[in-house]
Amino acid sequence: MSETLSKWYRDVLGISTDIPKSITSNKALKTSFALTLLLVFFVPVAFLSSDLSPLLLIGISGLMYFLYLLVTNQIITGIGSSFFVLLTFNANIPLIASPGIAQGNLYLFDLILLPVFGVLIYWHSQTADQLSDIGRVTVATLFLFAIWSMVSVVFGAGSSTVAGIIFSLEQFRFLFILITATLYVTYTNPKCAIYPLLVAVAGHSFFAFAQAYHGTIFGLSYLGETSSYHIGSITIGPFAYQAGQHTGGFAGSSRVLVGLIILCIPILLALSLDSWRRSILGLFGASIAGILVLMADTDAGLGAFFLETIFLVVLFGILYRKKTKKLFQRGVSVTTLVVVVNIVLREWVRIASKIKHMSIRGEREDPATTSSSELADSGESSNNSSEISGEEALNNSSKVPEPSNLETGGGDVVDTSTLGIRLKQYNSALNIGGDYPAFGLGGNNFNIIATRYGIPDGMAIHNTFLAYLVATGLPGLLLFLTSVSAAISHIIYTAYVASEFRCRLAIGLLAGITGFLAMSFWTTLYNNTTAMVTFWAICGIGVSMNTKSE
Repeated sequence: MSETLSKWYRDVLGISTDIPKSITSNKALKTSFALTLLLVFFVPVAFLSSDLSPLLLIGISGLMYFLYLLVTNQIITGIGSSFFVLLTFNANIPLIASPGIAQGNLYLFDLILLPVFGVLIYWHSQTADQLSDIGRVTVATLFLFAIWSMVSVVFGAGSSTVAGIIFSLEQFRFLFILITATLYVTYTNPKCAIYPLLVAVAGHSFFAFAQAYHGTIFGLSYLGETSSYHIGSITIGPFAYQAGQHTGGFAGSSRVLVGLIILCIPILLALSLDSWRRSILGLFGASIAGILVLMADTDAGLGAFFLETIFLVVLFGILYRKKTKKLFQRGVSVTTLVVVVNIVLREWVRIASKIKHMSIRGEREDPATTSSSELADSGESSNNSSEISGEEALNNSSKVPEPSNLETGGGDVVDTSTLGIRLKQYNSALNIGGDYPAFGLGGNNFNIIATRYGIPDGMAIHNTFLAYLVATGLPGLLLFLTSVSAAISHIIYTAYVASEFRCRLAIGLLAGITGFLAMSFWTTLYNNTTAMVTFWAICGIGVSMNTKSE
């Protein structure tokens, strides 16, 4: 059977085990840029300037991309690049709905996932290359988690079987993504997967600024735009801005784009350390991405952003240990500047106000700035006059808009208005975990019964780990944690023993995964397909890296 299948691959499809050698990082960069340009710029411009359907324009873009690959003889590389680019797009068609918020969708990347997966499995069966033991553990435990999620549908205490099945099928989708990313990097190199992801997220980021300028989404729901919800007015630097979930590019929403940015920023910074020129470009890119994090107005995302950048500085100590002090210094300097830039932009109103108060106080206290005739006046009159003029000077000279949100310029650094409901969610999740420790409720079932626990109807648990505890019980949570921990442990090992380039890449991957998990602790990212498939693709890239020189 295996020989027959191999012959069919070779003779009918023309697929050879030598093909991966033709896939290079330079080609991956070019092809991913071409596809991103078509989807992020050509489709919106054509849509806004014509009456053509978005679905038709997406099809035309696909045809143009294929012709480009055909003319440039980059079909194999282009197919691989398109897989990673499309992972970041929320382009989907709903197939099935269930009670609560669960929905089964067909995503654009699904159209290419199974063919690419099949070819990679064939390559794997024809070569002696094997996954590392820790890579097998990562894949095996995610597979068992998907199986257990299906078992929880049958034996769990939830009320909706359909919702549970949708959740389970989603975990199998993540499994396919993990295996595909792992095998692809195994037979090519990490850059061939990383470059398409970075280019795609950059494309979403640039389009997000267009959405911010427009004030809402453009109506390209088939390509991934979904939420036009506005949150409130905030300040970023000296500018007032109407924050909302519309600035998400085609990732779905601003919160999802923040998740993708958090995954990718450390990788960008780590790869840009080759020279000071590239480091400056990395600083610019990461700072721009940080502005998008501020625009999303999410404490969870902003906290994860600062946490991962601080963690990244600590991880660069591994480069110092490897006696690459120049790279260590660049890494620490650039990452620190990214943090400083975004802190200044976020706290601009507070900083500007303090500086002005200090300046006015200094002018009042400096005798050199006060004339002798003013000193001869009544002390009472002089003081009152000085205070009034100082206050007027402050009010008249300040061009900084007052924030209407305490998060950015008022008395509180962090918005705690949602803390109460989240603590109630977490308490309910722990109670359910105690009541149904083996199978939980089944996936996507908590939001159906949320009102029983004093939670608003339809609200999901804002914590990935507790949500998995409720969905699959303690065994499911442990399987998920084991899979992620195995991937992280392999990346840590790679950072310590691999060549300098792979060490840097491993550091970026590790910081990105850590930041994403930190954000997941306070959000419902686990319910978003775009965020999770990108996360598991990053994990697949991490577990597939070997310790050989680039």
